[in-house]
Amino acid sequence: MSDFLNYTAGLHALDKIGEQGRAIERQSGEIQRQQQALQGAKHAVGLAEAGEEYERKRANEYKALLSKPFAEIAAKDGRFKENYEKQQELLAAWIVSQRAFKEVAMKYGQAMGKSSEEVLSEFQAAKETVLNDQSNFGNTVDETEKKAYKRYLDKEQG
Repeated sequence: MSDFLNYTAGLHALDKIGEQGRAIERQSGEIQRQQQALQGAKHAVGLAEAGEEYERKRANEYKALLSKPFAEIAAKDGRFKENYEKQQELLAAWIVSQRAFKEVAMKYGQAMGKSSEEVLSEFQAAKETVLNDQSNFGNTVDETEKKAYKRYLDKEQG
């Protein structure tokens, strides 16, 4: 009977060793899964940080670009260039129109016997008339234009 008990005890010991081996394998598998999950999380964090850095650099590039004169921006961006050129064309047409009106005003002033200084003085008075919404001919400007003009004058004066 002693061999039987030794045999049973041996089987029992082997069974326990097998259970321990399976438990170790399960734990080892769980550790591997956790390590893989940790590596995945580290990779995701790395990607997020790289993406954040990329976006920060891009934002700084745009800030730097937007601080440049419009002509330089237009040279780098086709869509902006198209809009910039339209704006420049409109501005050029307006400048030519204003110069033509000044030419006509000077001609009529001269025909009325006024000096260039007198015509320019009336021009300054007419500006105030327009800015104060007192034009007899519908020449008005909105509040946005008035504020922009005031900023212009402030910069010119100092």
